[in-house]
Amino acid sequence: MEGEKARPAMREKKVRPHQVAITCAKCEPICAGGAACIISHERSGCKVTEKERTFSERDALKEEIKRRIPCSRYLERARKGGYICYSCGSGSRSGTGAVSYNPARNTWICNSCGAGADVIELYKLRFSVCFNQALEDLAGELCAAASESRRSSSGGVAGAALEAPENREEPAPDFSEYLKECRRRLDDPEAVAYLQRRGISLKTARTCGLGYDPAADPAGRPGKSCGSWRQNAAKRIIIASCPAHYIGRRIDGIEKFEKLAAKGSRKDIFNRAALKNDALREIFVCEGPFDALAVMEAGPQAVALFGVDKNRFLQEVREIRPAAVLVLCLDNDAAGAGAAADLEKGLDAMGAAWIRADISGAHKDPSEALEADRAEFESRVLEAVEKARKKAQKQPAGRGSAADRAGNEQKERKNR
Repeated sequence: MEGEKARPAMREKKVRPHQVAITCAKCEPICAGGAACIISHERSGCKVTEKERTFSERDALKEEIKRRIPCSRYLERARKGGYICYSCGSGSRSGTGAVSYNPARNTWICNSCGAGADVIELYKLRFSVCFNQALEDLAGELCAAASESRRSSSGGVAGAALEAPENREEPAPDFSEYLKECRRRLDDPEAVAYLQRRGISLKTARTCGLGYDPAADPAGRPGKSCGSWRQNAAKRIIIASCPAHYIGRRIDGIEKFEKLAAKGSRKDIFNRAALKNDALREIFVCEGPFDALAVMEAGPQAVALFGVDKNRFLQEVREIRPAAVLVLCLDNDAAGAGAAADLEKGLDAMGAAWIRADISGAHKDPSEALEADRAEFESRVLEAVEKARKKAQKQPAGRGSAADRAGNEQKERKNR
């Protein structure tokens, strides 16, 4: 149909490999801890039903699959580089695929639509199957590989053994010294003037570890003059999420290379320490660091995704289980609305307390709203705080008691 979005070519392929019954842990275990014993099957009179499986076995099998089956087995190269995305179709016809693959972590992400996760999610998208079917098929692949390995070690016919993902991850960069140097320069008049134009006080900027470099070139080598590496050098506010990641934001009004991430850096959540602060009653969740800074100017604490994939953010929340109600206030555009909807589903699945709040009004994001009308913005933030506290009274949030956490974890596993 004209105007209909083309589906990726590979999505049409329904034939899936390794659809075999998994060996029962009681008979012939193939995974550490007997994690294989979760799929209904019969072997030598031993029957294990779906009801008899345990959550610990299921979780262990998922981790074993993610550890031993590389995503590269199910990724397809695009014609002009990169990998095809089975979610949005990037690279399926021509051009460059938007999917990048991290072999060290065995994860993938589409830089176009934001989809990405592990080999299980990849398998689901490529063959259009549900999570349980993907888990069963990939478990069968583990079973087949283990069988071939046993035959080879016992003198039988050698098979193609399943190889674990290569661990070639380079050490994370450490920009600590450079960031310290930039933070010492934050009181430079030009840096202070820029922050004031954005409605951010020097106190808030210092609290969040911002810095300033009058000749920064994050895409080159930070803090060093190296000839051609300095092609994009400019006066920049330096915003870091951790010692291994920062961006430099231009303050001279030139839009070219306005925001540059540090070469080789590892993205992280901006102000992620707030998620671990049990004293907080609400935490605002924004897209960019200046949005989070705008909220903090109004009083509450805030974090920013800062380029981190929403699935990873949800994983962080799942692991940390913040005690506060999460206030979602992403950008006022289609992408922001879509990301907020995905976050809502993920937070509901894990039993986390959240609300969505419109603190930007007619503006694109919280940062613009603060610059346009500080009083109105602060009033909207206050309304969101009151709404979050009413939510907390109705539904205990975050960690709570040990019993509450155990109950939430059990509900989360059932939803899976």
